[in-house]
Parts: sequence; C-alpha cells; structure tokens
Amino acid sequence: MIRPDLFELPFDQFQRYKTVHDFVDFVRPVPGGTMKVLDVGGYPGLILDFLPDDDVTVVDVLPGDIPNYVQASGAKLPFDDGAFDLVCSCDTLEHVAEAERPSFIAELARVSKDFILLTAPFADERTHLAEEILFSYVWKVLRAEFTTLKEHLDNGLPDYDQTIAWLKDVGVPASGFHSGYLYNWLPMMVAKHHLLAHPDTADLHRRVDLFYNLNFSADDHRPPSYRRVVIGSKTGDKRPAAFCQSFKVAADAATATDDGAKLEMFRMMTDLLDVDLKRDVSELVHQLKGSMTEELQAAQGALADRDRQMEDLRNVIKAQNESLDELHALVARVRNFLPYKIYTKLSKAQRPK
Repeated sequence: MIRPDLFELPFDQFQRYKTVHDFVDFVRPVPGGTMKVLDVGGYPGLILDFLPDDDVTVVDVLPGDIPNYVQASGAKLPFDDGAFDLVCSCDTLEHVAEAERPSFIAELARVSKDFILLTAPFADERTHLAEEILFSYVWKVLRAEFTTLKEHLDNGLPDYDQTIAWLKDVGVPASGFHSGYLYNWLPMMVAKHHLLAHPDTADLHRRVDLFYNLNFSADDHRPPSYRRVVIGSKTGDKRPAAFCQSFKVAADAATATDDGAKLEMFRMMTDLLDVDLKRDVSELVHQLKGSMTEELQAAQGALADRDRQMEDLRNVIKAQNESLDELHALVARVRNFLPYKIYTKLSKAQRPK
C-alpha cells in the first residue's frame, strides 16, 4: 500500500515512483517478500517512501545523507555484477550526455540480476515543443532559468527505439508504455511553476497535486505522453511484457474524466488566477504608493526650496532697507554739520544772478 501522504507529492514525481512501486509488487517472488532494488539517479531518495519494506539503494552524482546512499556515476556503478533484483532509473537518461548513454544502459544491465525499469522523456516533436514552452514560461514570466529542463534541451532527448536497441544489445529485451499524458502534463507544469512564484501557496500546491494524483494520474498512460516507461528482463521473464500490456489495455479503455472532476480542477485553476490577481493588485498599490510618495517628497522639496529663496530675498531687501536708513541718517548728520552749512551758504552766494 502507498502511504496516503505520498499522494500529495508533485504529480510528476508521484507518477514515476508509483510505477516502480506497482511493478515491484507485480514481480515479487512471494507476497510480502523483499526485493533488492537499486535506483540510479534517485536523489533525494523518494523511492524509499514507495518501497519502505524492500532493500533499496540510491545512487546519484549529487551528495546525499539518506540511508543506503552512494555518490557515483550511473555510467560507472560501484557494484558487483547481478547485485540487485531490479535496477531502475526514473527520468535520468535525458540528463546523461548523449555519448555516455550506451554505457549508462550497459551498467544498469550489468548490476541487475534480472529486471530493469527506466522512465524518460523521449525525442518527439510534441514533447520537445512542450519543454520549450515550459522553459520559456519560467524564463520570461517567472524570471528564472529552469536548470534541469535546460539539460534536456542541451543534451537532446534520448531516442526510444535506440534505447530499446541498446537494451537488446546487452541481453535485455524490453517493452514500454506511455506515461504522463502530454496535454495534462504541460498545463499542470505551467500551473505548478506559476504557484512557485507566489508566497503562501504551499497548501494550494499540495491540494492541486493531491486532486490530480487521485483523479487524473491513473488515466495518464496514453499517447501523446511526456515520458515512456521501459521495462525488460535479463532472464526472459515474461512479466515485464505483461505489466506493460496491462497499461496499454487500460489506456485503450480509459474514459474521459467525469464532469465533476473537471469542474473541481477548473475551480482550483481559478484559485490560481485569484492568487495572481491579488498579487498584481498588491504590487500595483505598492507601486502607486511609492510613486505618490516620491512625487509628494519632490513637491515638498520644491516648496522648501522656494521658501528658502523667499527668505533669502526678504533678507536682501531688509539689508538694502537698513543700508538706505543708514544713508539717510548719514546725510542728515552731514547737513547739520556746521562746515557743511557754511559751505552751502558760500556756494549759494557765488552762483550767478
């Protein structure tokens, strides 16, 4: 049984590891028996939650501190031949450089005693376009680079038929089926990255994933799909082919999701718009408030400058008035000075008549 809380995981991750969980239960030697499983490229170790009673080892190039974790390259695994009952690799092949992919596949086969399961987005015009749309959305709208998706674009997606051929070359005949209905995958990925740009949306994020995982995930194994699941057996076990065929039959028989589920998904999408609207209004108010504050400060500064100029002008006028008053007082004193009076009388007497 899968723990109920795991249904709240991001829908893309949930789909990958639920497939691994279902296949392990499908091929267990006995009910309740333990299988030895290796997850290549499995950081941060979600598989441990989906296979809690199995002997699971996780390998990745990143450092990790979870139980049974080994830091190593998938193209050079530090394990003995046939060390694991099942070797899986979920959405990792597309992150491997194209030249190393045959070695990567060969190493998965070498350390497996029997089963190999890998999932990956494979080269397809629609898948490539969907990734470009998502990458552009995150870059242009959220102002961030989707680094893991950039590796897909830089490396190029693996070829499905070539991957099947590589497995056959190392003695692992394999079958496959679709996973992640593309026309659900793209809008869900856009919606989830839209949510990441907003604060306080963690609960809504979980509810969207929970609802999708409960109501849509089971019908996602149909073309066109974002990824494919490839499963093979070194010993010629027919169960991987039977497991793949069961998903193909289910996809052919899948019916459209009922109207109630569609309405609920629509309601949650409108919640996203509501979050976006609230954010935009808040930003607009903040911008207007900032603009008004700046304009008010500028006006107050201009008024203060004018007041200072008026005060300077008043001081100049006052100084001029004081100077005139002093000049008038000086003239009055000179006129009352006796020598000035005598000079004035002499000047009048000498004027021609």
